[in-house]
Amino acid sequence: MQPIMNLILRRIFLVLGLVLIVSCDSISNKITTHSGKTFGTYYSIKYKPNKNSYKDIQTGIDSIYDLINQNFSTYIPNSVLSKINKGVDSVRVDRHFLVVFRKATAVYKLTNGYFDCSIGSLVDAYGFGNKKGLKELTEKDRDSLLLLTGWDKIHLKRGQIVKAHPHLKINFNSIAKGYAIDVISSYFDRLQISDYLIEIGGEVRAKGINTQKNAPWKIGIQNPNLTAKNSFTKVIPLRDKAIASSGNYRKFRVDSITGKKYVHIINPLNGRASQSPILATSVIAYDAITADAWATALMAMPLELGQEIIEKQKELKAYWIVSDKDTIREIYSNNWSH
Repeated sequence: MQPIMNLILRRIFLVLGLVLIVSCDSISNKITTHSGKTFGTYYSIKYKPNKNSYKDIQTGIDSIYDLINQNFSTYIPNSVLSKINKGVDSVRVDRHFLVVFRKATAVYKLTNGYFDCSIGSLVDAYGFGNKKGLKELTEKDRDSLLLLTGWDKIHLKRGQIVKAHPHLKINFNSIAKGYAIDVISSYFDRLQISDYLIEIGGEVRAKGINTQKNAPWKIGIQNPNLTAKNSFTKVIPLRDKAIASSGNYRKFRVDSITGKKYVHIINPLNGRASQSPILATSVIAYDAITADAWATALMAMPLELGQEIIEKQKELKAYWIVSDKDTIREIYSNNWSH
């Protein structure tokens, strides 16, 4: 009888051991999510949890959002950027501001001025900022606003931003979300979180894999077709890189004669709201601030020029969605796998 009991007990312990292994494996593969609103949009952060508590991580994420807002918000009156735009003297900037400033300067030069974060006055005049736009923008108005535009009129001197004109306004909306993602990414790296996906308003950075599915993180690029709401034109795997998209998915004008669709983009070189057949752009880079800046730049640039310049940036991959009368075309940089 005793040998039979020993055999039964061994089998029970074996089954319990298997259950314990499966249970632990299930726990190790689960994904934790933080989500909510920030910067006037939505965010979603997914990761494989470790010893750090959910509450502590959320506190850290919120502190990063506060940091970004206090530096770059145009809506907070006492933010660093708001003070600089108001012409307040002796505003010293921190290392976060310097990172964004230097990236804006680098992309401005590489894009021949098409990426220009000094267009704050033009953004307001067209009604895209936090002020009511002008009813009519005349040629004289544009010439006056162009005097208040140009990244080459802004310089960094002994830790302070120096502007050629006190009323020149900086707007970092095209780059700040990407930088916020990178700061959160660095925060997660310090916490030794090895697998994560950080998304703010459509800009994304991924590291590792989706451990719940044991597969790369999958990112959908939104379909600009009006009849295909909430659908994706493509889904791509993303690992240890970032992707940013820019576009006027549902805001375009149809030319009554040619039938072509156009979106309106502010051209920083002439101050006009230019017509463009480019409905959307996406850029893959090693960090989100770079992807964010270039996705915006490619929307503003003529298609052929954007293609020419992006091919010189070997570390970047780019994708355009272009309207051609009744058809929508997809265009890729040479190194984009599709």
